[in-house]
Amino acid sequence: MSLAIGLPVVLLSVPAASAADVSFTLFGSLAGWGTASGSIASPGPTLTVALGDQVTLTLHSADGRSHNWFLDLDGDGNEDPGEPISTIFSGAPAVLTFT
Repeated sequence: MSLAIGLPVVLLSVPAASAADVSFTLFGSLAGWGTASGSIASPGPTLTVALGDQVTLTLHSADGRSHNWFLDLDGDGNEDPGEPISTIFSGAPAVLTFT
């Protein structure tokens, strides 16, 4: 079984002076997502980036189960067409880098 949990993401409407490379490390489990294996919650942490930033996520399966990550643009809690979604990753340790 795969679990996908969308995280709230704040996109700033003011364009950045120049696009930045931004990286986040996230740990996922059936309970949600966190920035460390001990901080997993649902909803997960808010990730804030500027419009135009290149965002790289390093995703870890904290519980050895299958997971994927998606950007819930409309906030409905579902994977919708056009919303970025990672491939499924699983196992222990399972790590996926998603840009």
